[in-house]
Amino acid sequence: MDLWRTPETVTRQLEIYTPNHRINGTLVLFASHRLSDVLTAKEQTVVTLKNATISLLAGEERPAVQAESVTLNKSEMILAYSLEEEPKVEQPEPARSDLVYIRKKAHQVCLIAAGFLIRGKVHLIEELKVQEMLDTHREDFLAVTDASLSLQANAGAPLLQRNFVSVNKHRVVALYPETAT
Repeated sequence: MDLWRTPETVTRQLEIYTPNHRINGTLVLFASHRLSDVLTAKEQTVVTLKNATISLLAGEERPAVQAESVTLNKSEMILAYSLEEEPKVEQPEPARSDLVYIRKKAHQVCLIAAGFLIRGKVHLIEELKVQEMLDTHREDFLAVTDASLSLQANAGAPLLQRNFVSVNKHRVVALYPETAT
């Protein structure tokens, strides 16, 4: 193993929403990391995108701004997702066999976050209830799978469907379980 070798990096095309903007750009990250790893890293309060496009969500019609690089404060993000499927990250086999598997259960939920209506699944340890999630979840971003997003003002028409979306838990106004209809 070469300790001096530079870690391999990959790029991901992201779309990030803030209260007033949609930002598209390229995130460079270590090959062993996922988008959720970058967003939940406590030691990093910002995310930098290359070749970014910044657009207003509503209001005055202004042309999008192009930037070679843009640095975003993670606390201002509402949600983020990759525009392409993230490949499965190969994890090395654990050196020890005494690791404990924590069983999680999928819950169908609806989140309202700063003008967005987000429907999808969150995965919680079996002892937790959806209503406890915002208090007990240690990371700043919640993973929502099989997600559909819509602007709350136009909740009838889905904005988009994504396999995975990261939602800033500090931007969640309401969270409730959805029952199958």
